[in-house]
Amino acid sequence: LRARVPLPHALAFNGSISYARTRNRFTDYPQNLLNADATLNWNPRRILRTTVDFHQQNLLNDFTPDFPLFGNLSLHRYWVGARVDSTATSFLDLEAHYRRTNVTRSNAFLWPQEYSPGTIGLVGTIADAFVTRVIPATFSNTAGVSAKLHHGERCSLRTGYEWVGTHAPGYLTDPQTAHRAFATGSLAVTDWLTFTDDFSVLLQNSFVGIQRRNRLWLNTAYLTVKPLWQRADWTLSLGYGYYQNNLQTDLMYGVDPFYPESFVPFKALSQSYSVSSAYLLKKKLAWNLDFSTVSSRSDFRPNLTSPLIPLCGTVPCSDSVVVAQAISLINVPQIGVGSTLDYRWGWGMNSGIRFQYAGYSDRVPRDSSGQLVRPNLTGHFRSFTLFVGRTW
Repeated sequence: LRARVPLPHALAFNGSISYARTRNRFTDYPQNLLNADATLNWNPRRILRTTVDFHQQNLLNDFTPDFPLFGNLSLHRYWVGARVDSTATSFLDLEAHYRRTNVTRSNAFLWPQEYSPGTIGLVGTIADAFVTRVIPATFSNTAGVSAKLHHGERCSLRTGYEWVGTHAPGYLTDPQTAHRAFATGSLAVTDWLTFTDDFSVLLQNSFVGIQRRNRLWLNTAYLTVKPLWQRADWTLSLGYGYYQNNLQTDLMYGVDPFYPESFVPFKALSQSYSVSSAYLLKKKLAWNLDFSTVSSRSDFRPNLTSPLIPLCGTVPCSDSVVVAQAISLINVPQIGVGSTLDYRWGWGMNSGIRFQYAGYSDRVPRDSSGQLVRPNLTGHFRSFTLFVGRTW
């Protein structure tokens, strides 16, 4: 259920609430999901805009997870934020924002360490490495400022800084402090060709129990052709996306108990190609069709000084058996197809059907002669949804 309510004094309220119940066909375990969102906008002046928003996600189990069959914790997650942005000049906007996030793992005493995001030893300090517990609650604060330069709808550039502080993150993989600098820009080369780029640098430090410092470089670029073809009742669009993530980790003073190297690089690359089409028949029947393909690759190699890694399968063996490969390589090509038929009845009523399909193949390096496909990690996803709704 979604609602939008205009209020006096330049106020507007937007809210939504949803409920879902799922059942695992293998374990017969049910789960309940209850989510809610609320946003209040206040624009007292044309050059001043303020927003307060609240979001909540609840995952409720009707069972206690059985470790051999896995399972999810009951989670309660909410975040509340406030944002103020102002038009300083005709080409400059200034913004400040704050967000508080809270995660509560209900009945945490029911689940030992095996159900936490890490394995044995990834919770608490090193002295507590083998204590079986989960952190019942975690909260973090995020504060940031940004400036946006723009020239009509042709080009824009937004840059800024964010600080994140986490209270009792609980896991050695979670930092207590993070700093993020970012820049996002878009350029409309022509009326039908737009280039967008999102770049950020993230510095993570003050981990629990160890001295580690992570630096992440994230870059996402999109090239959109829209529409490639456009009529009153039919549009056709193309899109291209490029994502790159570089991680460098400094394990200071050699005290990290899990990685002996002082420099651990990670690199992930992803490219996506998409085609979308929308057709409207007599302003009643709408048909949307989307197709996308994604190539995803990542590489993680702790030891840069030795490109020849002696392995017998996944277990180190004698030096006589050498496999020239990285310790971990992920190559997961994916495809996706989505289609929606939507019929508008009048009186604000509409109904239809949605179909989604996704498939991926897990390819791992076998040797220099080729790659091996792991069929047990190759999957397909299909979804059919019937819907009916009314707008007031």
